[in-house]
Amino acid sequence: MDIFNKIESLAKKGYSIEFISVDQHDNGMDKDISKGLIPAITYTINVIRLSDSESIYTESFNHIKEGLLTGIKFTENIIPANSGDTP
Repeated sequence: MDIFNKIESLAKKGYSIEFISVDQHDNGMDKDISKGLIPAITYTINVIRLSDSESIYTESFNHIKEGLLTGIKFTENIIPANSGDTP
């Protein structure tokens, strides 16, 4: 199953995996960017429990694919195997 199908499947089980692109220049990180310590754009991944709109996981990543896969893995690990489609 591809990333997007997994995200859609998890949403049907009550969890949303979202990302925000963050411009690190806007965060005043120009020196770290010019030194190659961080990329100019990073991605913040949020896992939201839809039943109460609670953010249950947040982490920043340098690569969007890595972030989304980590969010998927986190979410799959917290859903009980016998939970069906309810959080």
